[in-house]
Amino acid sequence: MVSVEIEGICPILFNNFFDAKSLSKQGSKKKTQTEYDDEVQYKVYRKTKTGPMGIPANNIKKSILEAVTSAGLKVGRRSAIEYFRATMFLDTDFVSLGKKKPDGIHQCAGRRPPRTGGAVLISRPYLDTGWKAAFKLHISDDRLSLEMVEIALIEAGLIKGLCDHRPEYGRFKVTKFEACK
Repeated sequence: MVSVEIEGICPILFNNFFDAKSLSKQGSKKKTQTEYDDEVQYKVYRKTKTGPMGIPANNIKKSILEAVTSAGLKVGRRSAIEYFRATMFLDTDFVSLGKKKPDGIHQCAGRRPPRTGGAVLISRPYLDTGWKAAFKLHISDDRLSLEMVEIALIEAGLIKGLCDHRPEYGRFKVTKFEACK
């Protein structure tokens, strides 16, 4: 098992799917700006509706797996990705970032859903540089050395990133990487 702490070196954008229809009020009343802002708040990842924001474990694992490929890590002559996929797990399904509210809202033009006939303003909550997360990685195969895991994690932070609009957003540095029992 490895104890890991990461710190954001650039902002991280969130874009968790939510059902906007379930959040809107009944009737044909037009929404106010406050109602739209409340909907944007729901686009962050949370374990409970009022709990702290965080990152799903599968998001972190996916970033590490992509980094294994780009770093060219191998076990013998084969790519190490299948070993990472099958034998590396986070100790939880959700990694808390310790904050209840985003630092702001990132807005950009885009098309969503497809074929709407025009551009829409897409709003995503974000956390500024300096966000932190801590988790434990379980490695259940001796073919993966701690050095390989650390290389993959560093590559994930610098090249791949986490969450939305990566790698421009969501990049991080590894501040702690220690073997533990």
